This record gives sequence, C-alpha cells and structure tokens, in this order.
Amino acid sequence: MSLSTIKSFDLAGPGNPAGYHYMSPVLFRQTGVKEMIEGNLYFTLRAPRQSGKTSFLRAMTDRINSRGQMYALYCSMETGQGLTDVEPAMTRIAVAINTAV
Repeated sequence: MSLSTIKSFDLAGPGNPAGYHYMSPVLFRQTGVKEMIEGNLYFTLRAPRQSGKTSFLRAMTDRINSRGQMYALYCSMETGQGLTDVEPAMTRIAVAINTAV
C-alpha cells in the first residue's frame, strides 16, 4: 500500500471523504437543514473550528446539485477577511462568487 492510498486524519482544512481522510458521514450530523432548504428558509451553521462546517456545506451542495431540482453554490467569504474597507471586501467576494459559478 502506497502512502497516497493510506487514510489519515485531516486537521488543516475540509476533509476529503473520497478515500483520503477518516470522516463520519457529514450529512447525518446536521438535522433539519434539508427541511429548511426545501421550505425556502434560512439557517445559520455555527460550530467550533475544525468541527466539519465546510465539509458539511460542500457535501450538502453536492447533494442538492445531484438531484437537479435546485442549484446550490458554495463560495467562501474568507476572501474578504481582514479588510476593513467594505468596498474592496465586497469586490473580492463578488469575484469569488463569479469564479465559483
């Protein structure tokens, strides 16, 4: 077995469940989100660092898009982090969204 096929624990960023990282099923850790989305409701995802928020959102985006009834877009707003002036921050975020489409 090569090093590239050995699973590991990832502590540095979003997990990759496609055989690279040990992960619990992220979509089953959040209850009620599917119903909120289907009901056109807003929700806030709040949790400590490294608890699976990004992995959950990416998995939920993939699931929504695979069904073909709606379209979900994943875009990180971190690109505007640290900027104190709103206009450059919003410009960076708009570019990030446009790039993700």
